[in-house]
Amino acid sequence: MKTLKKALILMMMSVASFQPHAGVNGGGNGGSGVEAQIVTVKNEIESIMGKIENFAVNNPEEMEKTFPEVNVEELLNKIDTVQVFVMDQKLIDKDGVSRTCLNFPVENQIVCNLDFLELKEGAAKFVLVFHELLGLTGDEVNSFEISNKISDFVSKQTEYGLKLINNNPYSKMLIVDS
Repeated sequence: MKTLKKALILMMMSVASFQPHAGVNGGGNGGSGVEAQIVTVKNEIESIMGKIENFAVNNPEEMEKTFPEVNVEELLNKIDTVQVFVMDQKLIDKDGVSRTCLNFPVENQIVCNLDFLELKEGAAKFVLVFHELLGLTGDEVNSFEISNKISDFVSKQTEYGLKLINNNPYSKMLIVDS
C-alpha cells in the first residue's frame, strides 16, 4: 500500500511539473516585448476609433460637409462592434501586397501588424484606421481618397485626437487632445 501511495504521489508530481507556467491556467506572469507591442497597437487603434467616433458624434455638420459619401450611422455602428486584432506577422492582401492593416467586412474585423508602430505621424495613423473603418462600411475600397481628408482635422498637442479648435469657418484644423 505504501508503495502504491508513493507511486501515485510521484506520478502526480511529474504530471504537475509538465504544466506550462507562464500565463496559462493561472500560471506565472510571463510576457514578452512582442506581446507588449501587440497590446500597445491594439489600444492605440481602439483609442483612435474612439476619437473618430467622438468627432463624428460631436460634429455632424462637419462630417456631412467633409465626408458626404460616408454613412455616419453605419460608421458609428462599425466602431461600436468591430473586433480589432494585432499580429506580429506580415499581412498580405488578396493581390499579394504586404499591408499594415486589412479589414474584413463580413467578419467585421480589422487586423493590423506591428508595422503600425512605425507610423510616426499621428495623422497617418488616423488616416489608416479611418480607411479600415470605411472599408468595413463599404464607403472606401482600394484608395485613400475619403480617409485622407481626416488628416485635415488632426494636429498634435500632447496626444492625438480630434477636436475643432475654433469657430473660424475657414479653419478645419483640430487640436489633438485626450
